[in-house]
Amino acid sequence: MIRGRWIIKSTMVLTGILVLSLFALSAGPISFAQGPKEIIIGGTISKTGRFAGEVAPFDKLAYNWAKVINEAGGIFMKEYGRRLPLRFVYYDDRSDSETAVKLYERLVTLDKVHLLIGPYSSPLTIRVSTVAEKYKIPMITAEANSDKIFQRGFKWIFGVIDSGMVWSNHYFDMIKKEGKAKTMALIIQDHPHALDVGLGARKDAKRIGLKLVFDKIYSPKITDFSAAITAIKSLNPDILFISSYPAFGINFMKQAKELGLRPREFHLIHAVKAATDALGMDAEYITGEHFWAEGLTMGDVATYKKILAMTGISHLDFPWSAIRMQAYDALKAALESAGSVDRDKLRGALAGLKYETLCGTNSFNAKGQGRCNTWTQQYLNGRFWTIWPAEVAQKKHVYPTPWDKR
Repeated sequence: MIRGRWIIKSTMVLTGILVLSLFALSAGPISFAQGPKEIIIGGTISKTGRFAGEVAPFDKLAYNWAKVINEAGGIFMKEYGRRLPLRFVYYDDRSDSETAVKLYERLVTLDKVHLLIGPYSSPLTIRVSTVAEKYKIPMITAEANSDKIFQRGFKWIFGVIDSGMVWSNHYFDMIKKEGKAKTMALIIQDHPHALDVGLGARKDAKRIGLKLVFDKIYSPKITDFSAAITAIKSLNPDILFISSYPAFGINFMKQAKELGLRPREFHLIHAVKAATDALGMDAEYITGEHFWAEGLTMGDVATYKKILAMTGISHLDFPWSAIRMQAYDALKAALESAGSVDRDKLRGALAGLKYETLCGTNSFNAKGQGRCNTWTQQYLNGRFWTIWPAEVAQKKHVYPTPWDKR
């Protein structure tokens, strides 16, 4: 009797296994979309032209970041059930918007990229973002934060950094805290990014009680600043704030030296290698803004430092590289979240993205604008040091400028 029950139970178990096996066979194996063999990201960088001094090596920076990602196995794409390698396609836009637009058209139509990464500068980005909108392909912008980019109702562009209007907020918070400066002269270059930063500085100056004794916007084509410098010299401001790209600011600073203009502080919003190289010792004590500083621990600092070393550049020489790293972090997070190169899925992933990067936690507002912002730095003994906010400061702000030491 016991043997008979055992045989019946065994038969039932075997029958169950057979039924499940037949069901599995009829259902077939788990199906994944075939998908691409690689993820292709396209963009331009200013290898030549007026912007080259600030970003020329950034195509190599991207290649090296992709190399690091690929050596770790690539990016897992759940729609395809496997990891895919990254590949960047870059062209030289020659710092020219017309050239850039043609190249972005090529990237979409001929190179068949899955994602776009923006060029350097707001003027170029304003133009090429129309390509992303036309073809409905996501574009992540890096060094571009003019509000004009994000006020057109575009759905396919996402910028990692905050509005130019708040670019210098930390600087003015520091000036207010110190309570030493009372007056400011403001020089603004009439370019989208510089204009936004300058207008933000005007607003911030009023916010903290600085008296604006001089406030003018100049054409990008101006080369003779003697009238402005003479007027500012007679007003003797505590701070001379220059909101411009490097060439404009360098030209102004050199003429200021020749005409003996000595404010208690020069502030250059693009205080980068091109400026410090051109000004030499005259760059000592100037203040400006950068998007990362040694000692900050948010985000993937190790990978950032690694790709800088692989590219053969330093953050001090190419500070906007920190913005590029923030764009790479956004690319990776969006791809992982979407799990696909489908454009609509990528756009949806970006719109709802919340990711960690060098500035901390970042996300995009309804217009597609991020919220990473700058740290205030000062050029001391031949390099930039973070001086504000206080909790990350490496050096104390030297104010007023000791002109007898320059």
